[in-house]
Parts: sequence; structure tokens; C-alpha cells
Amino acid sequence: WEKNVKQLGAHDEFVTSQLGETRTGVVYFAKCPLKDFKILSLKLEKFEDKPVFLAQTLYTKEVLDPERPLLVKLCLYGSVPNNGFSYTDAGGETRYYAINASGKDGTLLLIDNIIIKFEN
Repeated sequence: WEKNVKQLGAHDEFVTSQLGETRTGVVYFAKCPLKDFKILSLKLEKFEDKPVFLAQTLYTKEVLDPERPLLVKLCLYGSVPNNGFSYTDAGGETRYYAINASGKDGTLLLIDNIIIKFEN
């Protein structure tokens, strides 16, 4: 994926992983401006009807603009998501998503049916 980064043009970049860890590059594109965009670190707390994650904010961007994508270099561990993101939609509602890789072929999966609690 790193050889394709130059094709992005102007973009922002954030690295969540430590040096030496295997990194996956995820590029966030927006069709319209996304307010209060955040990259989250997730830790599964419990599973009720939906997974409940404890979250910490790692990166905040006031607006993710369609003309300037965000490249995030992160690590995907195991079968339980440990990364996510959120943004505030046009109606003022905050949307939360977890990201994970398929155990079959490594395809990135977006999981939207989650509950987020922020750690203090």
C-alpha cells in the first residue's frame, strides 16, 4: 500500500503504531466535510446485544475535508477490533465505527453497530 501513497496527492497523515510494528495504511476519504473527525483506540469491554468498547481519542481533526484525505498507519491485532473512528454528521449526531481486517483475506471491515464509552 505504501507505493500508492504518492497517488493521494495532498493529504494528512497520522501514525498510531510504534516503530517496528506491522502497519496497515487506511485512507479516509470524505464525500462531504465531516466535522469533529476522530481516530480512536478501542478495547472491548463486553458484548451485550452489541459490542461495547472503551475508547481513547488518538487524533482529532476539526473537519475532514473532501479535498484532503487522511492516511492513518495503524496496527490491526487479532479478531477483535482495536481501532475506530467517529465524526459528527450534518444532523449533529456522532457516528462511531470500528475497523478490523477479515481473517479470510485481510479485507478491511467497517463495523457500525457498536457502543462506545470513553475512558477518563
